[in-house]
Amino acid sequence: MSSTNLKEHKLSNAGIVSGNVDVCGIEACKVLDLPENGTIPFYQKYVILSNDVAYLTHVIHKYPSKFIPHIPRWAIRRYLRGQQFRSVLDPMCGSGTTLVEGILFGHHVFGIDIDPLARLITKVKITPLDEEKLRSACRKVMYRIAHASQGEFVPSIPTLSHWFNEGITKELSIIRDAIEEHRDNKDIYDFLIVTFSSIIRRVSNADNQSQKTYVSHTNPKSPPAAIPIFAQNLEKYAERIIEFSKKRPPGTTYHILEGADARSVDKAFRERHFGNIDLAVTSPPYIKAVDYIYTQMAEYFWIGDLFGLADQKSQNMFKTKYIGTKMVYADEYSQPKLTGIPSIDPIIERIYSKNRKFAYITFKFFEDMRANLKSTYSILQNEAHYVIVVGDCNVAGESIRVRDVLIDIAELEGYTLENLFYYEIRNRYMRFPRLGRGGLITHDWVVDLRKR
Repeated sequence: MSSTNLKEHKLSNAGIVSGNVDVCGIEACKVLDLPENGTIPFYQKYVILSNDVAYLTHVIHKYPSKFIPHIPRWAIRRYLRGQQFRSVLDPMCGSGTTLVEGILFGHHVFGIDIDPLARLITKVKITPLDEEKLRSACRKVMYRIAHASQGEFVPSIPTLSHWFNEGITKELSIIRDAIEEHRDNKDIYDFLIVTFSSIIRRVSNADNQSQKTYVSHTNPKSPPAAIPIFAQNLEKYAERIIEFSKKRPPGTTYHILEGADARSVDKAFRERHFGNIDLAVTSPPYIKAVDYIYTQMAEYFWIGDLFGLADQKSQNMFKTKYIGTKMVYADEYSQPKLTGIPSIDPIIERIYSKNRKFAYITFKFFEDMRANLKSTYSILQNEAHYVIVVGDCNVAGESIRVRDVLIDIAELEGYTLENLFYYEIRNRYMRFPRLGRGGLITHDWVVDLRKR
């Protein structure tokens, strides 16, 4: 579709935000997988019927706003067309959905994420392990747990009893001590730590599904015992890792770029002497919607020492680094700041009249995404695609069509819009605020860009 036609589409649908009604009157397609051949009509809606979004290592560890594997799988099939050993990047990789799919299709994968727990989960999901060594380590851990009366490791936070009851604290301490005996094998140790992390929210006093980690006094929780839950996940995750290791095509490689930033992808690649990328697929954060550190605060209490994030003070300081963060300082929004993009600046001005902080958060999100689009562009092969999955949102009562603003920015940075369609979200782990009343983002948009 030409730029002119695209703008006509935007104007004709200016009042429509993703919802239950088909945009442009196109009937929703119910599919098990997105079509890799043929043309997808602009603004096509899909209802993806498959519930199998947690096969192989995708099941390992819940993560907020995780996107479905169907999108990277579709992009890899469509644009790499059965080739192997191409380069696939996710510059905001979260818990590794794109990287798992990339490896399963026989490609070299590259992941960047500011969140250290996200990077660790991703690394565990895509690292093959020797079956005999893994099973032996699991048996040893469970034996050590069964024969321990107490553990030594306890988080050094004054509010520990608020988050965990005494019995759970004892069990978690025993588990962490047993895991520490496997530091001599880094890959197996990381697997054990991620398995440990995966049970912490569930066995804490905090609500399991809330976006925020908080203890409800109106609906108090009775957490299950930690050791049986850990044993279940240990067995399940080990089997998935073993199966993944067998299915992983030989010769594929992975690179999780420690210390890299999605806003300067090109710098990270130059420093490591990597070549250009054949395909990029990502799902960036929502504007002011997910506080990843807050959502995973309970987990960080127990494994945050590995990242220097074991207490709330260090966690709060770290929040400032995220794209879309709400942790900004007052002097940053004392004056209005605009992007120069006509599709968003009037909205930022209206938000500023209601809430200066939210206006700056909105401005900063699109500036950060501009930096990402620009830096990713510079390492893409010519004609390569960058597929971005985003949700529209409301800030201070103002509806923001995020996908259209990103398209405008992308076109300024040299991309061509190849396609734009959307799908219904059915996995609603961690709810997102809408209109300030805790509603749900019901659809995600797939923005398919091509480097000119």
